[in-house]
Amino acid sequence: MSQTLPPTSESVASAPRRGISLTTFQWLVIMALSVVLTFVLSRDAALRPAIAQSTSGAGGRGVFAFTGQIDRDTYGLFMLDVDTETIWCYEMAEGRRGTRELRLIAGRSYEFDRYLKNYNTAAPSFRDVRDLLELERKTTREASRWSDSPSSQAATDAATQDVADVAPAPETEANQAVSP
Repeated sequence: MSQTLPPTSESVASAPRRGISLTTFQWLVIMALSVVLTFVLSRDAALRPAIAQSTSGAGGRGVFAFTGQIDRDTYGLFMLDVDTETIWCYEMAEGRRGTRELRLIAGRSYEFDRYLKNYNTAAPSFRDVRDLLELERKTTREASRWSDSPSSQAATDAATQDVADVAPAPETEANQAVSP
């Protein structure tokens, strides 16, 4: 049996070449990669960001659509038209023929709603918050005037008590007003 030995460097060097030297092949690969790189970097579209709908956020113009929960098991598609100041909502509901269909369930203009100050809101009202802020600013100014005196801690304690007196009490069953 003849045993085959691995080729030695002498046998590889004496093997016939295929017509292109190794260095010529390397230069061809480098040139091809250079052409591809030049093409990719020179394209304007590759450097320009894709522009779809403006994502400027609130204050933008147009119609915005988003989903949200309507009740425990129902979700809807809410749409907001900033130009006409309207909002409306659709839900997927069971149709007459047993198919699912899109149904408008609510819609309104909020054109004048934004001028309301205190409609259907829970405590504290905006007036209560305004009064608390004014009292806090007043007591802060007074406390800063007396900060050098030894009674500054007493003034701060008195101001804190004044704020607590103005703040609305948390609602409990005992102090909730009963509407007629």
